[in-house]
Amino acid sequence: MSKERVHILGICGTFMGGLALMGKEKGIEISGCDENIYPPMSDHLKDMGIEIIEGYDSSDLPVADYFVIGNSISRGNPALEYLLSKKSNLISGPEWLYDYVIKDKKVIAVSGTHGKTTTTAMIAWIFEDNNIDVGYLIAGKPKDFEKSARLGSEDIFVIEADEYDTAFFDKRSKFIHYKPDTLILNNLEFDHADIFPDITYIFREFHHLLRTLKKEAQIIFPNDDSNISNINWITQVCINSGICYPPQEAHMDRGDDGEFVGKLDTKPGYSYINWKFIIEMENGSESHIPDVGFGWRVWSDCWFDNGTWGGPETYCQDDDSSLPGFTITLVLASITMAALMIR
Repeated sequence: MSKERVHILGICGTFMGGLALMGKEKGIEISGCDENIYPPMSDHLKDMGIEIIEGYDSSDLPVADYFVIGNSISRGNPALEYLLSKKSNLISGPEWLYDYVIKDKKVIAVSGTHGKTTTTAMIAWIFEDNNIDVGYLIAGKPKDFEKSARLGSEDIFVIEADEYDTAFFDKRSKFIHYKPDTLILNNLEFDHADIFPDITYIFREFHHLLRTLKKEAQIIFPNDDSNISNINWITQVCINSGICYPPQEAHMDRGDDGEFVGKLDTKPGYSYINWKFIIEMENGSESHIPDVGFGWRVWSDCWFDNGTWGGPETYCQDDDSSLPGFTITLVLASITMAALMIR
């Protein structure tokens, strides 16, 4: 029976190089290609007997069972276009890592803007110093280990969990694939301006990560290291689309545990709530969630409160019989709202 063959596009990146090392350790025939071939990762891979092809000429591609696509590879790359035309088996690096290495492991994932590589290496070394042969993937060449990644014989795996995107066909952060048992969050600041317009987009990726954790998972974070100084939120309680109570702005209180908490008093018979968060950072900058408009449905510039129409627009008048721009549907809906409010 022949060995499984895997070819990695973008093999000289610190993450993809780590995958190559573990694939080699698993007995898989590993090769790869890259156009930025330079130390230390190029030397590291060659020392481990892994073939590296320079460039992305499709004629140099070997026959392989799977082609692992690095996130530096985009449409227009000649090797990628050839593989797409041939309907070859493509898989992202994080997906391959989960399926082939960490799916049955207890995963310790180190995330955050700064210190991921150092913290991952320190945790791996603590296990090593106690003669516990854990697996690890460190996005760099650590000083005290022979390799930047290994499988390990124990059921524990320590990984540097990056928020950068996965691949050209999967724009989620890489760490969404890892499903950690323990998540370490060092800190959170704005980074990767080439793919994230502002820090709220990074917040969203971490929110998605937390949503994927099992209920037994542990999260370790410094609750005194927040770059958020204040959160205000604007809410508008609505009965039907276009018929809402006046918007209200409130301040969210920060508890002793570092969490921001807000309370909203709803109205009788409400069907949905428009919302917007205004996040003030310690450096004086400000972010909005969502960045444009308001969340959920339709923000209303006209509202109906205590029998009176109001709002900043000229068509929002006290006499609803003379409201230009409002259809009979809206008038009927206002009667429905009044009935709901009476109940």
